[in-house]
Amino acid sequence: MKKWTQKKTYISGHPAASINTFGEAYEIIQAVDMDNVGITLDCFHFHGMDSKISDLAQADGKKIFIVHLNDTEDFPIGALLDEDRLWPGTGCINLDEIFQTLKKIGWAQDVVSLELFRPEYYRMNPNDVYRIGKEHADAVIKRNFG
Repeated sequence: MKKWTQKKTYISGHPAASINTFGEAYEIIQAVDMDNVGITLDCFHFHGMDSKISDLAQADGKKIFIVHLNDTEDFPIGALLDEDRLWPGTGCINLDEIFQTLKKIGWAQDVVSLELFRPEYYRMNPNDVYRIGKEHADAVIKRNFG
């Protein structure tokens, strides 16, 4: 009988959360040390809570199960709200640095999820949201992974 396992994710990076930076979350992932426990790297939260690229550079790319791709307006650390998210590549997050670091640590490019909660995007035609989102996401991914 085949044993079923599910990947679990750990999300951090919100002022009300007990774990706020990628480094803090990754320490927990290392301490748990289980194959099916990893992390979701959300570019918005990574930036919004001032996570360090040096912490990402020390991570095992196989422990990053999902990347939430988004960008954001340039507001102070800890003050960003979900609705401040923007199309990838149109805000202040250095997405190229994040994706180049992911490439260096051996991230498998398994799952990238466009995650936007911007109210004006909700009012757009869903087909336009899909098209624009895909164009922006593809540009970031292709620029960094070819």
